[in-house]
Amino acid sequence: MTFKTVSTNTDLQRAPAATGIPYGPVTNQTLRITMTPPTNVLTLNASVFVAAVLPSSMGDTYLRSSSGGWTPYTTCDTASVAQRGSLGTAIQFDVVPIPTDLSSLKGTMIYVGYGIGSTDTEACIDMLNNSTYTQAYTIN
Repeated sequence: MTFKTVSTNTDLQRAPAATGIPYGPVTNQTLRITMTPPTNVLTLNASVFVAAVLPSSMGDTYLRSSSGGWTPYTTCDTASVAQRGSLGTAIQFDVVPIPTDLSSLKGTMIYVGYGIGSTDTEACIDMLNNSTYTQAYTIN
């Protein structure tokens, strides 16, 4: 599969800063992710993606949708968007909003990123091509 580059402005090709803050022990935990985009893109309209990459022994990658659910990621053609619109200074997602036993998901990595494009597919491709995503948290 070949991806086309959507944005060509290298000033826009910077990964955000991101942190994950767990609340409670892994057996009864909630998890909030905060993404801080680079200052030069704060007013841009973009699509934001949040992914949970399970350990290879468990299989898949899932994307958080704008409704708060998780959908399997297969290609950018089916990518679920967590948020659309102006990026702003800090974006927060409760990726596990209700205390949950996450011990079976140990090793799962949570990523967050943004892409610019006229469609969510183009924004996803832009994010992957330009590495405008970062790891925010690993469930331990």
